[in-house]
Amino acid sequence: MNKEYSHSMPTWLRFCSFILSVLVVFLAFPTYAVSAKPVDKRCVILGAPNTACDKIGTIFNNGKGNKRKKGSGGNSFRIRLVNLRKYYLNNDRMKEHVENWCEGFLSIHKTSGTIKYIAIHVRSNRGKWHTVYKGKKQRFQLKTFKKYWKNSRYTDMIISVNGEHDRFEAIKAKADLYICISARRSVLAGLPPCYGRESRFLEKFTVSAKGQKKRTKTVTRKGITYTLVVSGTFQYDQGETGTRADAQHEQNDVPRFIRNNFLAINGSAPNATKSNLSSHVYEFHITGTGRPLTLHIKDSNYSDNAGFLTVKLYGP
Repeated sequence: MNKEYSHSMPTWLRFCSFILSVLVVFLAFPTYAVSAKPVDKRCVILGAPNTACDKIGTIFNNGKGNKRKKGSGGNSFRIRLVNLRKYYLNNDRMKEHVENWCEGFLSIHKTSGTIKYIAIHVRSNRGKWHTVYKGKKQRFQLKTFKKYWKNSRYTDMIISVNGEHDRFEAIKAKADLYICISARRSVLAGLPPCYGRESRFLEKFTVSAKGQKKRTKTVTRKGITYTLVVSGTFQYDQGETGTRADAQHEQNDVPRFIRNNFLAINGSAPNATKSNLSSHVYEFHITGTGRPLTLHIKDSNYSDNAGFLTVKLYGP
């Protein structure tokens, strides 16, 4: 046997193998489904627990400004509006397909001192600066600035603390700036989660109307939020008309539904986080306990019940 071919792969075959590997990775993790940055726990207080943040800069006021002398007493952070638009398009563009798909935020996190106010200005292509915001608010949806990047008159945005543009007050403060992408969303439409590595489909099962307890195969992690999507209807009085029920409502003889939380999760019957009565689909956000979840349908008489509810579990 030729030694060259017994110990090495031909160049063309290695190249094909490399291309195939790239395609597999690309298809397994679509660009909108993977967070490029790890979750920054300092940003949790500014948004939902499942929030991925990208630090873009730092602003400070050293407490030595007099609000008259330009450029003395601190710094301002400047960002091109076209770059802010990119963050928005990469993360908010699919929002119309599902409620709260992925929302992008500009978050300002104080690290020291006292924030009396935050000032935001936009720059026109003629070099003039216009005040967009001045106040204590420290979290802004990116779409707030959409009207500026859509207007060709404006080119840049600048952010300051305890000062406006480049004139600062004598109030010491320091803050980090983040672009935070909230993973708060509804999975009712069946779309993939914003961050595939933070939320994914875990298992599917049914809960009988006969009252038997169903335990998940998944052992939940303590303190982690899980999503249960519950769908379908069952009969709570088999043989009678107008006696359908779902996870949160029951049909009351006349063709309408009234509130009744039939589904119990870990012993209690909570209100759904998101509801869709017309399609009988409900979403529950449940905090893990370090144990499997236990579900059952609550009723005073199970002998005349029939059917089941379908449950899909999503988690990390």
